[in-house]
Amino acid sequence: MKQQAIKFEFREAKNRENYIVGNSNANAIKWIDKYPNWKNSGLIIEGPKSSGKSHLVSVWQNKSNCSIFSSEQVNREEVNASDNNNLAVENLEHIRNYEFFLHLINFKKEKKLKYLLTTSQSITSLNISLSDINSRLLELPKVKITLPSDDLLKGLIIKLLKDKGIIITTKLLDYVITRIERSYEAVNLFIEDLNKISLEKKKNISISLIKEVIEKDY
Repeated sequence: MKQQAIKFEFREAKNRENYIVGNSNANAIKWIDKYPNWKNSGLIIEGPKSSGKSHLVSVWQNKSNCSIFSSEQVNREEVNASDNNNLAVENLEHIRNYEFFLHLINFKKEKKLKYLLTTSQSITSLNISLSDINSRLLELPKVKITLPSDDLLKGLIIKLLKDKGIIITTKLLDYVITRIERSYEAVNLFIEDLNKISLEKKKNISISLIKEVIEKDY
């Protein structure tokens, strides 16, 4: 009979000191650190799925006391457009209620507030039907998070496992790095699967366990 995994809740670390920095994301965190000295009304962060954009939003919230909303909340107008808080909107590519979104960012600009937008697609590739939105977005500074280097992958794996209460050895880390796909999403999925199987089998992280996960899913 398959052993049911018992899930323990560990809080994901999303403070500035927990953000793993490498060449691929250094520019993004520099912009966050620059706040409140932004010349423009806002900033757009473009990056692949699971690349730490939400972590950056959380870091910025600690600095700016912003309100954070998803694209779906914007689409449903579940946002108080006239509050006096800075604003962060995640997954910009899924916004469809352009009129409300335009009203939202125009209000923030008029009140000299700041807004942070994240997206997994480049702004130029978004098919936005409202020209006023396009012009607003194109005038904003944009920073890109690119695919991670080995050093950043190592740091990310250590951080994600630590979030789950697991410490990985250098030997095991080197083994993973040479075999896993170089993407943020793949690393996140790998860690989730590794943790799940470790709990189900009541085994510590080992090369044989890592090999099992890699051969199963990757």
